[in-house]
Amino acid sequence: MLNLSKKERYMLNLIPIPKKINEYSSATQCIPFCIMCQNERWQKHTDAFCDAFEKGHGIRLKTSESGGIELILDESLRKNEYRLTTDGPMRIYASSDEGLCYGLASALQLSTIGEG
Repeated sequence: MLNLSKKERYMLNLIPIPKKINEYSSATQCIPFCIMCQNERWQKHTDAFCDAFEKGHGIRLKTSESGGIELILDESLRKNEYRLTTDGPMRIYASSDEGLCYGLASALQLSTIGEG
């Protein structure tokens, strides 16, 4: 786990500012060109994320039944909380629409890091 100060976490330019960041590898990760949503009520958020990704990168993400970015319902998380992992496929865990939106916003912001 990286022990970053609040100022250092803020410098990642993620909104909301992460409470905790775990480092797993120095290898560069790329966002796959598909997204998997296991919860039908989240489809509108998935579509909005795909639209924003296409607008920012010129690439339309495809909906997939496996692989890519995985959106996972995790009812152990609080309403506005999410967990984003990248130690394999990118996974966003959330228990609510709000948490999912925060997680998707972070994934979108991370997709632009390093683009100048």
